[in-house]
Amino acid sequence: MNTTSKIQKLSKILSHLSSGLIILLPLLTLLFWVKIEWIPQLFRENYDVSTFDITTQILGLLFTVIPLSLWIYGLFNLRNLFRNYAQGKVFLRENAKYIKRFAWMNILIGALAPIIGGVYSLILTMNYQEGERFLSISLGTSEIHTIFLGIVFVVIAHVMESAHALSEENEQFV
Repeated sequence: MNTTSKIQKLSKILSHLSSGLIILLPLLTLLFWVKIEWIPQLFRENYDVSTFDITTQILGLLFTVIPLSLWIYGLFNLRNLFRNYAQGKVFLRENAKYIKRFAWMNILIGALAPIIGGVYSLILTMNYQEGERFLSISLGTSEIHTIFLGIVFVVIAHVMESAHALSEENEQFV
């Protein structure tokens, strides 16, 4: 199997995986907030879900839509990129745009993660008694990695745009 067919086969798999995640992530998110009583069984932390009411669930679901929308937008671009690769369309300006959009979504998600985590901590503890509510904001290595990889992919997208421009210029000379 040559390199091109390997790229096309793997790209097809990644395109399908991206499509699956576009469908699966919203469904799992909705299920998570509808079946909030499952939280203690899913996580090591001891969440007292007895304090969660319908307001907590609605606010949690509504606020989850923000990062979820960013991820889905990034996945749409990734899916389109891999669809092109699967069809053998590798060096297109369009592909650089897909990479750049996916990269910026990663940067944005990484940068927003501390704020999103803080709002989640408020939502999950808003029905606790006074003195037991808390706000937890943290920036960890996973957020830094996400931002860094996003920046790397932005640079790669710029390199691909430049390569495409050179390729077009070279085609005009022939």
